[in-house]
Amino acid sequence: MHQKSLVTLMTALLTFVIFIQNPYFAVLGQASPYDDSEEFVEQPALKVMTIEEPVITPDPIEEAREEKQSLDNTTASILYQTIKESEEIHREFVKEVRTTDVTRLDLRKPSGLDKETADALLEGTGLEGLGKAFVETEERYQVNAYYLIAHAAWESGWGKSRISKEKNNLFGFAAYDKSPYHSAKGFRSKEEGIDVVAKYVQEHYLNPNGRFFNGPHLKGMNVRYATDENWQRGIAKVMTGLANKATEYKKG
Repeated sequence: MHQKSLVTLMTALLTFVIFIQNPYFAVLGQASPYDDSEEFVEQPALKVMTIEEPVITPDPIEEAREEKQSLDNTTASILYQTIKESEEIHREFVKEVRTTDVTRLDLRKPSGLDKETADALLEGTGLEGLGKAFVETEERYQVNAYYLIAHAAWESGWGKSRISKEKNNLFGFAAYDKSPYHSAKGFRSKEEGIDVVAKYVQEHYLNPNGRFFNGPHLKGMNVRYATDENWQRGIAKVMTGLANKATEYKKG
């Protein structure tokens, strides 16, 4: 009887120990799910609930507005830098005109002249309103705008000559000494005349490969463009006057 009680006690104690170590079974002899001798049954995975953040669709109007603002700021910055550089070029060119022999000045040099100043220089003359044409022509052909204005003013008497009025020819282009009016080329507008003559001068007088090239300056042009030796000095004088006037205009 005592021995039987002892066995019962030992069995209960062993069952308790096993239960503490493996709570999946409480009775001695029950298979453990971790027993390698038994087939393991995979438990279904727990589903984890996730909360998706709401997708915010950007406002296309606001995006377009921001993009335009960015482009405007970039454009304004580039424009400011361009104007600043142009003003510096203008100051340097005007200084050169006022301090050197203009008859030997390279006519391919940029003038830095802007349309507003060009219009101011021509106000009250027969060339009034053509400032834009002279400036844009310089940009197209790299022929100095001060030279173009001075050449036109000298040849046409500031836009008052018969050829300039009736043929829109400001430069005496193809106006030969024997028959200046009849031989002078006619243009549909003064703007067209400025464009055609500037292109011709650039190709034939200022280009080293040009037919009449004798140097990219007034002195070189005077060899073939005009028979009057004072032609170069007359245009140079007008250029100097324009540079002085532009300086006063810039001062405001």
